[in-house]
Amino acid sequence: MADDAYIRESILSPAAKVVNGYKPVMPSFQGQLSEEQIVNLVAYIRSLGHSLDNAKGKQQEEGKK
Repeated sequence: MADDAYIRESILSPAAKVVNGYKPVMPSFQGQLSEEQIVNLVAYIRSLGHSLDNAKGKQQEEGKK
């Protein structure tokens, strides 16, 4: 999972780091979100990664049965 700084940069300046082969199509949210909204959005995105990790762990456990 990406760290908070990378997620934040991707929200505010999405064209700063674009993976080769992809076009920079995401708009910037610079000036559109408050600091509190950015912090909450980063926390939410990070929580999605934990949900995926938990789902993968459950799938692996079920595969062992």
